[in-house]
Amino acid sequence: MAGAGIGTDGTSFSFAVKENNWLGRGINLQSNLNVSEEKITTQIRAIWVRNFSCIKETLRQFDLTPVQWRVLANLQEFDGQNVYSLAERSYTNRANLSRDVAALERLGLVERNRESRDQRNVLVTLTKAGKIKFDQVRPAVEQET
Repeated sequence: MAGAGIGTDGTSFSFAVKENNWLGRGINLQSNLNVSEEKITTQIRAIWVRNFSCIKETLRQFDLTPVQWRVLANLQEFDGQNVYSLAERSYTNRANLSRDVAALERLGLVERNRESRDQRNVLVTLTKAGKIKFDQVRPAVEQET
């Protein structure tokens, strides 16, 4: 069984069960079909909280938040996104994303530029420093997940 969702704080989570064990976190999910939906939801939330806490602690040593990390990761894969699509891909709302993009811009990790075809559209791109930061952080995040 596998799934994903968005937490109450706007961050995303995903889970996978193989032989009734949560992969990588040591939490067992009930495979009994009589288990209430509420209990399963509670277990999934516990998995998400544990995963989020671990990632948050890992990113803290790099002075990044989870949303900032998702922005860098998304731009690494699809550079030059507008704020709307970046928010959607980062599983957060545009207001939160705008604050995090502004913080990343102050750090010199991203740039915001108006699109030449449509001046109303602002594209966010990774800078060279942003690519370096991504490459520094990625091994720690991959080890954690």
